[in-house]
Amino acid sequence: MERFVRVQVPSLAPKKSVPIWILAFLTKKTFLIFGNIMYIFFIVIIIIALIGVKAKNPFSSELYTDNFSLKKSNALKGIFVLIILISHATHSDGMYNFDASLFDKLYTVVDKNVIGQSSVVSFFFFSGYGIMYSIEKKGKEYVKSMPTKRCLKLAVHFGLFCAIFLAVCYIISAIKKLRFTDVFDITWFISATWYIFAILVLYLITYFAFKLLSKHTHSVLTVLIVTVAAIVIAYFILYEYWYDTIIIYSLGLLFKLYESRIFSFLQKKNRYIFALCISLVIQASVTFLYYMHFRLFILLEIKHISFLITLLLITYKVTFDNVILQFSGKHLFSIYVLQRIPMLVMDNIGFKQYPYLYVIITVVVTVVLCVLFDYCTGKLDKILFTRDRINKENV
Repeated sequence: MERFVRVQVPSLAPKKSVPIWILAFLTKKTFLIFGNIMYIFFIVIIIIALIGVKAKNPFSSELYTDNFSLKKSNALKGIFVLIILISHATHSDGMYNFDASLFDKLYTVVDKNVIGQSSVVSFFFFSGYGIMYSIEKKGKEYVKSMPTKRCLKLAVHFGLFCAIFLAVCYIISAIKKLRFTDVFDITWFISATWYIFAILVLYLITYFAFKLLSKHTHSVLTVLIVTVAAIVIAYFILYEYWYDTIIIYSLGLLFKLYESRIFSFLQKKNRYIFALCISLVIQASVTFLYYMHFRLFILLEIKHISFLITLLLITYKVTFDNVILQFSGKHLFSIYVLQRIPMLVMDNIGFKQYPYLYVIITVVVTVVLCVLFDYCTGKLDKILFTRDRINKENV
């Protein structure tokens, strides 16, 4: 078997002064022994996550007490939004063959089967946890502000993104002399932004539950029951990824209610390591059963919940914190939606034959766009959602 493949890019190749190994790296036709080595971006995320990491003895009773603070939760969310960013970029249709080498196969197994849709688990959990934290701290006043502070603000930001995305689609269609619908697929667009619609619905359910009921436990249970009912309905009319992780939001609310009791339980001798081992065994067993034998929805739900439990248990002993993760977690929304813009542009100018360059440009452009986008929305929020205006609207 040949160890290398010849690379030919006559129409897009730069000047001869550029070394051939650079072309080999940037194009799909690269070193055969390594396949497409797109998994290297996943390894980069792991390295980034390990920068500044701190850990405690897993067999001791000592646990981190600030593992769910805004700073630590942003860092954790930052890891998963980076995974989603790379996953979306590397899974673009027609990019390359994911089974080109053993390394690519391992990457695909981890990305699709082990993590997969569970990558949004931390987003739902910390959204629910943060809502419950704010309600416990600020009471009914925060609940009254939710339609404006949470729902309307998110809708405005998403609407602004939609306007930008549609403008880019129009420009591309005009330049390439295509029909607008050839560039903009409404079905794909809604599917690609499903998380925004899901979290908006969950915010509204939470608002009505806490508005109508006085006890927090009753409100949280109501959110949980309504969410389960929504999952049952969605099971028959929507794709699985629309609803298979939304139960985690309710668990975030519930966890915050009983956080102190859970912490005390885990501090007792050997309970932490026992809980972690059980969670890992369940996670591994259910993942194997679901992807190898039984494609049951209940197994998928158990997989997501066990993934969450494992993740939370790890945060009691391991803390992640660095500038890159903080930035990614803080700009989660903008990174999640704006990544689609550079992908859309490159899909329409033939960049898929340069998979590595495709991913790198996607990351760089997304970061630039999210900084500009969040700067503009920050200014807009000060105009639309100041405290005085919110208070007046809720009188």
